[in-house]
Formats: sequence, structure tokens, C-alpha cells
Amino acid sequence: MKKFYLLAIIALSLSGTQNTFAQEQLDSLFYLNGKIETVSVLKDNNESIECTYPGENMLTTINKSKLLKIVFKSGRMEECNQPILKEEEAKLDKIYMANGDVIEGKIIKDSDESIEYTLPNETVSIVITKNTLNRIEFASGRTEEYGSLLNIKVITSKEQWKDVVVSYNESDLKGLEKVEEISKASGWGGQFASGLGYNDAIKKCKKEAANMGCGLIYIVDSPNRQNTQYGAGVRVNATAYRLPNSKK
Repeated sequence: MKKFYLLAIIALSLSGTQNTFAQEQLDSLFYLNGKIETVSVLKDNNESIECTYPGENMLTTINKSKLLKIVFKSGRMEECNQPILKEEEAKLDKIYMANGDVIEGKIIKDSDESIEYTLPNETVSIVITKNTLNRIEFASGRTEEYGSLLNIKVITSKEQWKDVVVSYNESDLKGLEKVEEISKASGWGGQFASGLGYNDAIKKCKKEAANMGCGLIYIVDSPNRQNTQYGAGVRVNATAYRLPNSKK
């Protein structure tokens, strides 16, 4: 009788060992939502797997779009998708535009004249020039200010004409929206009044630009001082530009 009990105990012990061994010989599914399951993968397709759960014979199909990875009992790992980051984990750079807009994205290139960035969940890169920026707050905590540039402002009324920037450099126009050609003549003439006349013509151009909601005028050629000694005013030809998306 004692021998019978001893054999029974050994059989139960071996049975438990076999169950443990069987559990260790399962494949592991890691889901995007954090769930983990152990299964026996019977077929691995491009977009799905066919498997059975422990203690079941029913065949189950699982789409790989739900899975982060599969760890097979052989030790091989198959990555199915990138993990979905929680909102607080998806750190983005903040781009503050001069027109008041704020863009959240990931800056992938930073040069002297421009930046290149991507929007969340997109791969297409976007390039913008730094003369349209106010500042950048990087996800690392660093801030980059652009107050030393032209500092083109959003113009919403003609009373802001003093804020209109005068430029003679074509490179300052990158990223700006061309609006209209402007030509103004001063009321100042005479041989000794060309300087005053030029300033007066510039002032008129700035006022016209402000009336159109433009924050910059580009002087396209040399001022015409011809015949100023005979009383004619100085004529200035300019082109008005504004920041993108800053219409009045």
C-alpha cells in the first residue's frame, strides 16, 4: 500500500512538472494597450496570426495591428507596431509664430535661416523661415528667441504704420506673403531737400502698407531724385509684404 501511495505522489509531481514545462513553451503576445497574453502560435501571416489559448483547441485569429510585438517560445521576437505614447509622454516642440499662431511639432532641422519640422503623426517635413518666428520652446526645455531678427509684426490698423519694417535685402522676404506694389512721391523738393523728401516718401509707403495690413516694405530700386533741384519730390517704389495668415 505504501508503495502505491509513493507511486501516486511521484506521478502527481511529474504531472505538475509537465504542466509547468508546457506553460513555459508558449508564445507571448504584447498588445499596444499594455495587455500580455500567452498562446500557441500555429500560423504567422503578414497581417495576422492564428493561435490557440492554453487549455483550448479553438483556433483564434488576431490582427497584428493590435500588437506591439510577439515573443516566440524559441526566443525570437517580431515587432508589429510602434508603441502608442500617452499625451504626456509625447513631448513636442512649440513654435511661436510672429503672427500669434502656435504650432506643436517635432523640429528635425535647425539652420541659420530656417527650421524644418513635422506635425504629430505625420512624416512630411515643413520648412519655415526664422523671420516669421517669435520663439521656439523645445521639448528639452530650451528656448530660442528671435527678437534680434526683423521682428515683423502683425498689422491690424493703419495707425500701426510706425511698426512697418523697411528692408533693402531680398533675403528678408523669405516666408512672407507679397501683397502689392507701392509708389509714393514726397512733397519735398529742391536741391537741399532730397533727404527730407526721401524720408517723407518712405513714411507714405509705410502708411499705405499699414492700411493693407502689411508689416514690411521692400525698396525695389533706388529712389528717384531726378529734378529734385527743380522742386520735384522724391519718388520711392516699394513692395508690401505681410506675415502668412495675418490678413486684416
